[in-house]
Amino acid sequence: MTPSTADAAAGVPHPGGGIATEGPVGQTPASDIFAASDMFWETDADHRFVRFAGRGMPGLRTIDFDSVEGVGRTRWELAGADPATDPRWAAHKADLDARRPFAKLRYVLIAGSGRSLHISVSGWPVFDAAGTFLGYRGTATDETLIVEVLERAHRAETLLQDAIDSISEGFVIFDRDDRLVMCNEACRRLYPTAAALMVPGTRYEDILRAGLANGQQADGVGREDEWLAERLRRHDAAVDTLEQRLGDGRWVQVSERRMRSGGTAGLRVDITRLKTAEAALRDGEARLRRSQEHLTHAQELGSIGSYERYFDREPAIWSPESYRIFGVAPDAFVPTRTNYLATIHPDDRERVVRVKAEAAARGAEAELEYRIARPDGEIRFIRNLVSPIRDEAGASIGAIGTLQDITRQRLTEQQLVQAQKMEAIGNLTGGIAHDFNNLLTVILANSEELASQLGGNQRELAREAERAARRGADLASRLLTFARRQVLRPTEIDVNELVQRMTSLLGRTLGENIETTVHLPQDSPVVIADAAQLESALLNLAINARDAMPSGGRLTIEVDFAQLDAPHLATAGVRPAHYAMLALTDTGVGMPPEIAAQAFEPFFTTKEFGKGSGLGLSMVYGFAKQSGGNVTIESELGRGTVVRLYLPAERCRQPRE
Repeated sequence: MTPSTADAAAGVPHPGGGIATEGPVGQTPASDIFAASDMFWETDADHRFVRFAGRGMPGLRTIDFDSVEGVGRTRWELAGADPATDPRWAAHKADLDARRPFAKLRYVLIAGSGRSLHISVSGWPVFDAAGTFLGYRGTATDETLIVEVLERAHRAETLLQDAIDSISEGFVIFDRDDRLVMCNEACRRLYPTAAALMVPGTRYEDILRAGLANGQQADGVGREDEWLAERLRRHDAAVDTLEQRLGDGRWVQVSERRMRSGGTAGLRVDITRLKTAEAALRDGEARLRRSQEHLTHAQELGSIGSYERYFDREPAIWSPESYRIFGVAPDAFVPTRTNYLATIHPDDRERVVRVKAEAAARGAEAELEYRIARPDGEIRFIRNLVSPIRDEAGASIGAIGTLQDITRQRLTEQQLVQAQKMEAIGNLTGGIAHDFNNLLTVILANSEELASQLGGNQRELAREAERAARRGADLASRLLTFARRQVLRPTEIDVNELVQRMTSLLGRTLGENIETTVHLPQDSPVVIADAAQLESALLNLAINARDAMPSGGRLTIEVDFAQLDAPHLATAGVRPAHYAMLALTDTGVGMPPEIAAQAFEPFFTTKEFGKGSGLGLSMVYGFAKQSGGNVTIESELGRGTVVRLYLPAERCRQPRE
């Protein structure tokens, strides 16, 4: 039967499985035949494309046929394939030659732009009214996005499985219906009696029941229903961590968290060694408490704490008094080896590590003293007595010790020694300076009288004696400043203004081969001090810096605010306050530590004979102390020196507009 013209135009199916049409292939409107298709195509009787039409379905990518030179070519030519050598394309060509319809043939098409397109095509043979084969018509769908998504999903799934298998702890995922999605071998090894059930699709409750039936859950023996209900409740909540004791004596920590999908992810960790260690630590803590009770007799010497630590585990066990000595709370500080070493003063840390390591290697006792820095910045002095802990074979496996706070004794000793030293020097210096002043007064008066009565060369000699006496008076004044017996005339001083005023003077004094840099804060510190003495101190420090740079160099003068820390306050004997800091840093030859330690002592100098009196820095020291401040020096041989002068700052002066 021949289809009517209307039926043919509408694409009526041919009785042979194709489509009958009145016109030749390539002239029938595609919209009349496959209006809902992603892409419409037609081939001729030789299977070569004669037409493409369509712009893609909503939400899907449009096939990039605009850049494909497809007309006049076969599908396998576009795909870069040869039916003679490719069995898949040979089967497809056989279907075409047999005029058979085909559906969802997927292949990769290389567009002209070089893009790889994953195309899915379906086609039907087309015959004319006389039954002559005209070619094929069909649809094509771009499935590139779908393929890419599937490939990414496969890669993600493979990566997830690899990650799960690499976890040494047990890992499981249950879906929102509490059916197992996946688990690793580590989890199956933890629960060997229920491992056969731990496959995708098994209900969580069934796995629990199998463990109960096999005696795997030791905590549930004798109360199975109660245990099961409680475990299901906690699993449903999935917000906490619990510990399970298994029938073979092992302990497992179970952690579960709810996922956004409604399922549950969980970890199963074998904590048997940890539980064993906890039991041992509890025993050790009890021993420490008993030891602490026997230390009360020494409390008058300073607080005494105790501790116990083992080489193969963390953290150590500290007594309450140990936490108090270190100024930390038990719930905020974990006494691991790293945390403990971080509290030790950097200058003492290497020695402490070395002495303790040597004692541990010998399995011997050790006694050492060192400083610690508490969180509030306070420095404390500690006496540490350490004794080894031995196992049954006599090997050293840890240490037990006491920590005694001896800060009060050490600071008292230091302050006493320093006070005695400086007081002795001050008394001696002050007494000599007063006697020297009395002698100089007589010499000065007589020199002036002689100069007024004599003439010629004799008058000049008298004047020279007068000048020498005045220089001696100046030295006596410096000695009195060091001894803190100089009469000061304190006034309100804007430190920035004073430094700026002296900058030009310093430039002339230091010479052209010294580069001077000044750094001043925007808000100037204001101090109450003797302006003349402060200027003299600044000049003395600058001259000392110049003399340390005989070949030239750089001098940096810095003004800033400072808050002295607890160790500084304790050793300097000054009160807590806000301080103005005047720092002079040079790039000179520097000094070794033993020389720097004596720098402020009167008459001590490293200059050649006749080049200095040794009173410059001692005068600065005395002025700072008498003004309620302090002065420090830091120097390194070959690296220069920095001297910092601290004076109490009453307030700040705002910069002028």
